[in-house]
Amino acid sequence: MPFANEFFDAVISINSIWSYGTDINYVDAQLARIVKSKGQIGVVVPGFFNELAEAPDYLKPYWHHDFDSYHSPSWWHNLWEKSKSIDINITDAFDNKEGTKIWRDFVWILDPDEAKGLEIDDSRNITFLRLIATKK
Repeated sequence: MPFANEFFDAVISINSIWSYGTDINYVDAQLARIVKSKGQIGVVVPGFFNELAEAPDYLKPYWHHDFDSYHSPSWWHNLWEKSKSIDINITDAFDNKEGTKIWRDFVWILDPDEAKGLEIDDSRNITFLRLIATKK
C-alpha cells in the first residue's frame, strides 16, 4: 500500500482482505507497517464458522467461486498469530446470525442467487468474521 510507515492510527478492511491478504507476510508487510505503535487493525470479512472441505449439497446450487477463498476464525487466527508485529484481540464470528443477515442484505442487490444461498444456509456455515489486532 502506498502509505508511509506508521501513517495511520488505525486501519479498517471490510469485505476484501480475503482476496489479497492471506499471505503469511501480509499483516507485517502491509497492515502493521502503516499503523502506528499501539494502533488498531480491524477487519470484517466473509467466512465460515469452520473450514469447509467442500460445499454442502444444499449450498452447491448457490456456491460462488469466491467462497473457495473464505476461511474460519481459527484459520485467520492461525495466520495472524505468525505475525511478529501484532497482538490479536479478537478472531471470531458475528453472533446470533447477525453476520449472515448483514451479508445477505448487502449482496441481495448484487447477486440474488448468492443471497438465496445465504438464506438457505441460515447461519449453519456462512457468516461475517471479526478480526481485531493491536500493533505492538
